[in-house]
Amino acid sequence: MTAPLKLSQLRHLVAVVEAGTVRQAAKSLFLSQSSVTKSIQQLEEAVGVDLLHRTTHGVTPTAAGRAIIARAKAIEAELREARNDIDNILGSGTGEVRSPPRRPSRCRCCRGRCSVQADAAPGVAPAAGGRLSLTS
Repeated sequence: MTAPLKLSQLRHLVAVVEAGTVRQAAKSLFLSQSSVTKSIQQLEEAVGVDLLHRTTHGVTPTAAGRAIIARAKAIEAELREARNDIDNILGSGTGEVRSPPRRPSRCRCCRGRCSVQADAAPGVAPAAGGRLSLTS
């Protein structure tokens, strides 16, 4: 019997590939490098194939790694949607708004990975053509 895949393992794999190194991914995840390495090794054992090409300069995903990463991102998106659905059912008026930069070039603050979360007061619906103003 194979070990079940864990959501945390998938998140760690995505973080490592996006960061380019286990060290940088561990730092961004606020975990030790050894725990991220162990998590990915367990994931590789569970699926029975290497997911990363490891070099002294970093890591890149194998073909199997790219396939798992695509699925992991889809799973994360579905989980966000499920959370939004539950929030809507409960009438909490909260949810996630994602907006890419308007220009094709990447923004300076986050290299084009903009993501904004906003809360709306209960019972407030956006008007057609309305605007959302956010302050930091």
